[in-house]
Amino acid sequence: MKFNQALYRTFLAKPNPKIKAILVYGPDEGAVHETALELAKTVVNDLKDPFRVTSLTPASFKNTPSILLDEASAIPLMGGRKLILINEADNNITNQINDFINLYNGDSFVVISAGNLLKTSSLRKLAESSENMAAISCYSDDNETLKKLITEQLKINGKKISLDAINWLTENLGADRAITRNEISKLITFIGDKTDINLEDAEERIFSLNEEKLFARRDYEGLDDVQKEVLKRKRSEYAKDLRRSRNKFNLKDTKDLL
Repeated sequence: MKFNQALYRTFLAKPNPKIKAILVYGPDEGAVHETALELAKTVVNDLKDPFRVTSLTPASFKNTPSILLDEASAIPLMGGRKLILINEADNNITNQINDFINLYNGDSFVVISAGNLLKTSSLRKLAESSENMAAISCYSDDNETLKKLITEQLKINGKKISLDAINWLTENLGADRAITRNEISKLITFIGDKTDINLEDAEERIFSLNEEKLFARRDYEGLDDVQKEVLKRKRSEYAKDLRRSRNKFNLKDTKDLL
């Protein structure tokens, strides 16, 4: 079945035991990871628990096609439900996922993370058409979602933001949720004890999409030497922060962003 945001939030609040596995996919790697993490924590709070959490990739199935059923059926040494995370999933594991949702009768739960799957994807079709599996798509946040994400993150940290500043941020962030959160965290650190964030704060600290385009083209025409150095410094800091963010969230490096 397809999960929209309402069904997803309902599941988080009260997981449906009939749902044995959920596929989280889309081009926004940060949102995919964040969603998968929320789902995983409906089963196990400590995702480093070696007895209750198992991580697999499509390569895991090559030598042992039955590995998913085997791991799901294994009883954790210290008790509790079993969580199985499948990362970088693709269509090559569709048959094994199909066997799992149709043959397995225990309470283990599977969270499957994938990139952008087309409508023709066999894995996506399986998740969307099954009664005991669900699919959640993660695309770049729209302006309203992005504004909510930014204001909530700022509010938690005791910060307020002006209308022109948040409008500027929504125009220059949002391609990847992990990067967005990292950039907002950087902004919070930058302003220190200051409570209110204005447009100047945002423009000074955030490496914008327009600046990215300038940097990518090496289009420095019209910039004086100081402006060029500021652009280069912000781009260098952005690249370092992006790498830290992707390492923190266990995401694959996206070379064309660097």
